Amino acid sequence: MPHNQQYLNTVLNTPGQSSTQPPAFTSAQRSQQARGKLYTSPTAGEPYEARQKREQAAQILGNLELLIWHANARRESVAETRKHYQNVQFGLPDEDVVWKEEYEIPLEQRVKRDELGNVVHGSPARSAKGKEKDKGKRRVVSSGL
Repeated sequence: MPHNQQYLNTVLNTPGQSSTQPPAFTSAQRSQQARGKLYTSPTAGEPYEARQKREQAAQILGNLELLIWHANARRESVAETRKHYQNVQFGLPDEDVVWKEEYEIPLEQRVKRDELGNVVHGSPARSAKGKEKDKGKRRVVSSGL
């Protein structure tokens, strides 16, 4: 028995360790760690108000009816309101987004160009295969009788 007592004193009470240091983890964190749970919170350094604001934004985004209500209260479209609450949920700075009409954007930013600098118009051109197939078919027009 004295041999075990000496071992425990040597291992557990090392001379260089001070007993006045605060524990590395709180008792709740140690409890969660012992049960295999996540014991570090991803929002630990975040103020309570900011966390509540993010949780409320997530709740609004999760419910379409709430999103529509908030869009109406903010006098915005649902898309604008959704973007606002996504930014809040992501923790991005709260800034008013200026939505521009197409005519307010300079032409250089609106026009799409290919690698050679040629203007690209709309969607890619369709092939005429479908029209060639229809040439041989005869159209039947009903008279409605």
